[in-house]
Amino acid sequence: MPSFGLRHRRAWASLFSQLLRPSGLVCIREVHFHSQVSEAVLTSQLKAHQEKSNFIIKTPKGTRDLSPQQMVIREKILDMVVGCFKRHGAKRLDTPAFELKEMLTEKYGEDSGLIYDLKDQGGELLSLRYDLTVPFARYLAMNKVKRMKRYHVGKVWRRESPTIVQGRYREFCQCDFDIAGQFDPMIPDAECLKIMCEILSGLQLGDFLIK
Repeated sequence: MPSFGLRHRRAWASLFSQLLRPSGLVCIREVHFHSQVSEAVLTSQLKAHQEKSNFIIKTPKGTRDLSPQQMVIREKILDMVVGCFKRHGAKRLDTPAFELKEMLTEKYGEDSGLIYDLKDQGGELLSLRYDLTVPFARYLAMNKVKRMKRYHVGKVWRRESPTIVQGRYREFCQCDFDIAGQFDPMIPDAECLKIMCEILSGLQLGDFLIK
């Protein structure tokens, strides 16, 4: 009986093995098959569109991709910058990438013509943020905040002629540190200068002069 039981268990194990193995292989083949089909369809569509309208795959003017290697450097720099902001007691704030157009117009003088305008499906006139300062002022007024030390790291957009050699793009990242409220004269200015010195020294860029 023990011998029969052992053979019985082996038979069931063999049966389960035969039943499960083909199913697993089929699933793997289906995944690879669908992946290959999707890639082929996408490649075919892009090729057809390119041949039809001379379409060139590229980034919009004044923008760029950042490779994983470049992102490692950027993240290291931003970590140091944000760490400095936090040491000085700033709290992080985030605002929408776009605002009501009337919120941004007439805030930048002649540079107002560099603002990217949008129009949503509901009919609101919107604009991409030109900087991080006006959205911060809007936040303070809307929430009736009278005193705040904040930092904000985010993308902004300006519809100007890009100068790639000088590092000027239409889409770029800003790091803002602002102190809002009533303080003793020159105290906030002195702290901002100290923060700039700490960051530039930490980046080890060599000698620098703040004007």
